[in-house]
This record gives sequence, structure tokens and C-alpha cells, in this order.
Amino acid sequence: MILLTASLAGAGVAGAVGLIIGVIFALNQVQDAALISVFGLCGVLAGMVKDSRRIVIFGAFLLGVSALAFYFMPMQSAIHTIFTSLLAIIVFAITPRRAWHRLLPYVPGTVEHEQNAQAFSRKIRELMSSRMEAVSHVFEELAYAFHDASALTQHPGLANSRQLIASQLGGVATILDDLSQEVRRETGLNHQHEVQIMAAISRLGLEMQAIDIVSLEEGNVLIRIFQLEPSEQDECKKLVAPLLSDILGETIGVRSMEKSPDGTCQLVTLVSARSYDVVYGVACAAKDGTVKSGDSYCATDVGDGRYAIAISDGMGNGEEASRESGAAVTLIAQLLKAGFDEQVAIKTVNSALVLRSEKEMYTTLDLAVINLYTLHVELLKIGSVTSFIKEGRNVFAIRGENVPIGILADIDVQTKAITLAENDIVIFVSDGIFDAVAFREDPEIWIKRQLERYESVDPQMVADFLLEAAVRVAGGKINDDMTVLCAKMVRHQPQWSTIRLPNMPRVRRKKSSRMNKNGDRRGLVTM
Repeated sequence: MILLTASLAGAGVAGAVGLIIGVIFALNQVQDAALISVFGLCGVLAGMVKDSRRIVIFGAFLLGVSALAFYFMPMQSAIHTIFTSLLAIIVFAITPRRAWHRLLPYVPGTVEHEQNAQAFSRKIRELMSSRMEAVSHVFEELAYAFHDASALTQHPGLANSRQLIASQLGGVATILDDLSQEVRRETGLNHQHEVQIMAAISRLGLEMQAIDIVSLEEGNVLIRIFQLEPSEQDECKKLVAPLLSDILGETIGVRSMEKSPDGTCQLVTLVSARSYDVVYGVACAAKDGTVKSGDSYCATDVGDGRYAIAISDGMGNGEEASRESGAAVTLIAQLLKAGFDEQVAIKTVNSALVLRSEKEMYTTLDLAVINLYTLHVELLKIGSVTSFIKEGRNVFAIRGENVPIGILADIDVQTKAITLAENDIVIFVSDGIFDAVAFREDPEIWIKRQLERYESVDPQMVADFLLEAAVRVAGGKINDDMTVLCAKMVRHQPQWSTIRLPNMPRVRRKKSSRMNKNGDRRGLVTM
């Protein structure tokens, strides 16, 4: 057994098998307890030369047994051990190689065992994908059923409830379908890349139990690594991610490291590092200097390489307006993080506001979902005032025509697609800023002039400046809630430099579809 595992799996497995066999003999008092050390060390010696000819493996094993037996055991026991080991070598030598190779898929540490595990993993993926696709179709049918039922219902509240359920079910169906496609994304070529990456990691002196490539699309890489006995040195962040960055030709980062409860192993997920980061600043002032503002905002990473910024202005002022606008931005952020697209998120929030308020209660909304790889932006303006983009000294205005959410049971949301550039600043303002200067001149012209004159590119300073300027124009009076939200696009800086290994080829991959999205900037941003 020791010779078999040494020739097939190498030193690690053979040494473990040798120790186990030695322990069994010692517990049964068949031989001296020294056999534990003898068999364990001999397994390691034989496994170290597993890639050599069989006679070399036999010689290493017999040499180790002879030396260690005479050292640890009495003469008679040592001779008996050497004789039985010689018989084992003869039996192993006369057995056809083909018979032993049939065991390769079942021996840990062999290429065949790894291939067998990968094949099983692919079957599980295919099964999961099929199941999720079937569930997705079920949710689609339920969404259609509720949508048709809401069209036939006379009671407005019941119709709104069914419309909300239809939107939610349709969104869940889309998420499940996307998950199904992601699970199917693995192809037979990924196994070759897994072997290549595993070899590269081994050259760094690191040992990983398994590598699972989910996607190698450019800009959409997803690789999972199973690591036994993780240390506190963060090798995956400092070594593995920089190594993969060189092999794949793009910056790779660690998204998560999940340790087992006992700390003996961990699952490391590596993904394409974003190309850009969003740095934001916000300035707020409540009506008449009170504490509670009817305006709410959020700026958060919603996953999948996307970042969302939003500002909402509730109807009126005070606690009730704050509750409505806060509920709107919070729910939208949660829906986007769950995987719902912008249209479904807005319609869901709209239906929720219609259902929760017995009297008419609405809120405006500015929402921008930014692709952190391409700076492609999906912009939605729901009943809000003009927004702006500052590009150096140039300022562009963005207007919207949608009605506020919470008024109509079903709204048609129009989105605008634009593409930003590094150091651009997106500026959202509430209508309090416009009202503060409306008596003096056109608010759009005034804000544009202020932003063009202001030289700072720090988003917090821009937000503070614009709010202070509006308050000064209004004579120090704050007649409505005022909020300014500024978000700046900055280049992402990797924490670690790439690691280049000699003679290590790069992986050729296809380009991700999300890297090709472009917006028409000049056609949609006007002044």
C-alpha cells in the first residue's frame, strides 16, 4: 500500500499511509511501535522519487526500511521487517502497471483524482443550473399571472398589490436566470487553466487544496481557491492575487475569505479588481436649521462591480418626509444589492409607496448606477431637479421628465446612459438649492457658473461650497431642505504589485460583454 501511494500520489500521501499502517500494527501489537516512524519515513522517501523509474522507487523504499529498521529496532525484528518489505516490492513489481493505474481516480493527489473531482463538480453545476432555470420559469409564469390579474381588478389597492408582486416575481426570475447562466459559464477549457494556475501557485511555495474557475471573462473573473491550514500572513492577498494579475493580464483582488468554524481551512474568492473607485461628499441643511431633513441620500457598493449614488426629496419637510425619502433610498439600495435591475427597483419602490400611504405622498429621486470597470452610468431622474457633471472647468446639465414616485400606480421610467471619465464629478442637488436662488436668476445657470468658477476637485469641498453659496444667496435663510451629493470617479490603485514568474505563459480569454458598454455622453448631457 505504501509503495502504491508513493508511486501514484507522492511523498505526502505515502507518508500519511505509512504512518497509518504503522499505527495499526503497533495497536495490534503485531510489530514494534518503531514501525510507525519506519513506514512513515520510508513512504516519504519513496514518494519523493515517484516520477523516476520503478526500480528507483523500490531502491529508495528498501534503503529507507533497512537503515531505519536497524537503527530503531532489535536485530531480529529489523531482519523480519526488511524481508517482508522485500516481498512487498516483489509483489508490486510483478503486478501489471495497468492494474494499479485503475486506482488513480481514487487516490488523492493524482491528476486523475483531480480530473474526476472536476467532472463531478461540472455535473453538480449542470444540475444546479437546470434546477435554477426551471425555478426561474416558474417565477416568470407567476409574474405574468399576477400582472394579468392586476389588469382585471377594479379595486386600486388590490391592483397595486398584485402589480408589486408581479414586479418582484419578475425580478426574482431574472436573478435566478442570471445565476443559472453564471453556473453554466464553466467550460472544459477551464480545467487546463486550473492546472496552469495551480502549478504557478506551487512555484511560489504555496499549497492549495483545489482551484475552481467559475469565469475567466475579461473584467468578470471569478476564481475560488480552497486552502488548507491558512496562515495569518494573507498569502492570497499578497502573493496569489498579484500572481493571477500577471497570468491573466488584469488586476485581480480578493473579494472574500471564509474560514471554517475550526479555522483549519478557508475558501478564498478572487475576482477582477475594479478599474475605478467612487469618492463622494455630501452637504445637508434642514429647513429653518432644524435637525430632521426631508432629504435622504445613499452612496454604496451594490456588488458585481457597480456603485450606486442616490438622493431623494420627500414631500414637505420634517419627520414624515424624512421617513418617506429614507425608505425610498434604503429599499432601492437593498434591491440593487440583491441583483434587481434599476427599472424593477424603481417600480417596486413606487408600488410600495403607493400602498403604504393612505393619503397622497410622493418623493423625488436621483439615481446613478456606475460600472466601476468602464464608468458606464445608468442614470434615472424621477421628478427631480436638474443634475450636473463637472469635467474640469466644463459643466454639463442632465434633466429628467419622469413624475415623482408614489403618485401613479404604474410609472414608465426612462433611463439615460452616459459614460464618464476619470476625475469627473456627478452632482445631485435637491430642489431646496434651486428654490434658494430662483428669485435671483435661473438656478441652472447659477449652479453651472458656480461650478465652473470653483477650482477644487475634492467632492466634499464642492458639496460644501455649493451649499454655502446657495445659503448666502438666500440671505442666510433656509426655507427648504437643501442637500448636495457629489461623487468623483478616481482610478483604482491596487494594494500589491504583480508577481512575474519566468517562463509562465499568460491565459488567453474572451472579453466580457460588460466591458463593451458605452454611453453617448454628448448626446444625453446638455445645457
